[in-house]
Amino acid sequence: MWKTKVNRSRPLFISALSLVLAGCSNLAGQAYKANGTGPVATLHSGWSLVWQDEFSGDAIDTARWSHEQNCWGGGNQEQQCYVDDAKNAFVKDGVLTIRAIKGDTTGPNQTEGSEGYGKTLTTLPYSSARLRTIHKGDWQYGRFEIRARLPEGQGTWPAIWMLPTEWVYTGWAASGEIDIMEAVNLGTTYAENGVTKKENRVHGTLHFGKQWPGNVHAGVEYDFGNANISPADDFYTYAVEWEEDEIRWYVDDVHYATQTSDGWWSQYQNAAGEWISGAGDAPYNQKFHMILNLAMGGTWPSTVNHGGLDTSITEADMQVDYVRVYQCSINPQTGKGCASPTSSKAVAHQGVAEPELPTTMDLSASTLTLFDDELSTDIQLNGWDSSTNDTRVMSGDGVYISIIEQGNAYFGFARGAQNMSSFQGGKLSFDLTFHTGAADGLAVKMDGGYPALAPITIPFSQLPAVGETRRYTFAVENFIAAGSHGFSIERVVNPLVFEPVNNVDLAFSVNQVMFTKAK
Repeated sequence: MWKTKVNRSRPLFISALSLVLAGCSNLAGQAYKANGTGPVATLHSGWSLVWQDEFSGDAIDTARWSHEQNCWGGGNQEQQCYVDDAKNAFVKDGVLTIRAIKGDTTGPNQTEGSEGYGKTLTTLPYSSARLRTIHKGDWQYGRFEIRARLPEGQGTWPAIWMLPTEWVYTGWAASGEIDIMEAVNLGTTYAENGVTKKENRVHGTLHFGKQWPGNVHAGVEYDFGNANISPADDFYTYAVEWEEDEIRWYVDDVHYATQTSDGWWSQYQNAAGEWISGAGDAPYNQKFHMILNLAMGGTWPSTVNHGGLDTSITEADMQVDYVRVYQCSINPQTGKGCASPTSSKAVAHQGVAEPELPTTMDLSASTLTLFDDELSTDIQLNGWDSSTNDTRVMSGDGVYISIIEQGNAYFGFARGAQNMSSFQGGKLSFDLTFHTGAADGLAVKMDGGYPALAPITIPFSQLPAVGETRRYTFAVENFIAAGSHGFSIERVVNPLVFEPVNNVDLAFSVNQVMFTKAK
């Protein structure tokens, strides 16, 4: 579920290469399809109920749940603010309802715990709720079972998922994420192999790897197998069974997917900047907490099915009958020995192969060139794109960048975060040729991993005329002074980000992009 604005975004979960069950080759990182067949599981007698909420009262139990309150947009342009309001989350008749409501809502544009939280605000067109059990329900291994009915409509995005409580292996997604259930755009249609189908799929996914932008994911989609069955029409039970080295997904106790530690991993940097591979079944060997939320829009639902967000939706509900957490009494330390019956037809997703550990770059030279007629070794060109229409093309004349709506282009370190403290007192310089479009300005940033950013903005009036080129120089000290949310020159993920501010189809080229140390 979690992605971030300056491209912590994962690839789209929906994949045209989704495969049907057994006998198909597993392509790492893609989504796979299960067709809902297989034996119905019987809960093993070794499972012991250790935490539950049956929502039998008349209010949300604050001993179990906390409200997140922000208009961050989930990091991927979601269009809701999360609020603590009884209109958006309430208990009635034994059911928790999380309700998205159309109406401009204003709140902090950062997440709780971020430096500067609450200092700047933004307004989004919907309000909704996101409940979490952090420090009230945190578990390592177990069976997590939620019975829920989901909303439908283009742009709706209900999610039942888990995040680490302590982030043992550094930031997302090196410390992992477990998506028990996600769905987008239920009730709309999509095309598959030339056939139009009604959207009734749900998805189970793991996110892991390195801290963004080195994160990867592996997931499976569950097709109910009948166009007349929809998770928006009735309550269904979504569960994962998580034990040491293995995680399994179930819908109404039908086992549809399995992933093992052979296909997941965590790589992170210690305090000395050395790259380490997490031991054992890392990152899934630490405590996680549960999250229930309903998002509206965002880069996943808005780019599939009918596209965009149906603004005629004035309300949408995700309803939860109960949440139950079980521990395997046979071996609580590993969670092994209590597995529900498994299906040979379930997808055994091979995950994503672990790459070799990155090595620290040699930054001893007086100049660090990012691009000079060609992209330098150990530098990657990438970007975040809210519309999927942006362009970043390398040529002998430079890097051509076109941002249609919201988006950016960045030069990133291929080997992960680097210590650039030797460039203190130095400068960044580049040539910029303006092509077309308009904006309030062009933000030039150093990026320590969102939200740790150091931005300097070039006003639009100071960009060159159409077809003209101008060389820009910025002191590294000015970036350090502009840094916020924990930005440090000692840990830089992307040394340069270009992000237009309130732009209209802005297009420009850059060349001779380099950092130079002080003499």
